Amino acid sequence: MEGIFTPETNAALATACEDVGPVINRNTPIKNNLKVVFCIGENKTEKKNKKTLNVLKSQLTKVLEKKFNKNNIIVAYEPIWSIGTGKIPTTHELKKTTIHIK
Repeated sequence: MEGIFTPETNAALATACEDVGPVINRNTPIKNNLKVVFCIGENKTEKKNKKTLNVLKSQLTKVLEKKFNKNNIIVAYEPIWSIGTGKIPTTHELKKTTIHIK
């Protein structure tokens, strides 16, 4: 099988595995018309400095300006400051960011 070395996993291998994690080159799924979850989010400093919406816009722009099939990209808001801390965004923050992402 070709491309079994990180990060050169091919689309055939990726579709055969349930969880391929960090083995896949970040462009392999999109270039091969697979669905991907694109996680965006701000860190603690960006949140504190009220830069959340600017950070999300920048992250989205970088992927959406490419010539990929946008129907295959699922955007997930995953704030970095929340990961592993037990802290979660408020309902208001989630609503605000969701509207901004759409």
